[in-house]
Amino acid sequence: MKLKNTVGVLLRGAVIATAFSFVSASAHAQDLLETVKSSGVLRVGLEGTYPPFDYKNASGELEGFDVDVAKAVAARLGVKP
Repeated sequence: MKLKNTVGVLLRGAVIATAFSFVSASAHAQDLLETVKSSGVLRVGLEGTYPPFDYKNASGELEGFDVDVAKAVAARLGVKP
């Protein structure tokens, strides 16, 4: 019986901790969104070493799926990629 109570308390604690982490992450995401919009530029870090997701073309520019997604996100936010 004591083991069931201990497991129940630990489970409730884990659920509460998880809920608070989502609140914190949401606040950080909102701050980050405001920073991107105020700067007018979405900065994304890619290595260019994982084709077809990101790679450098013959002229040295990044291309690939990740680049296309980053450009689409920037367009939806109304900022430069």
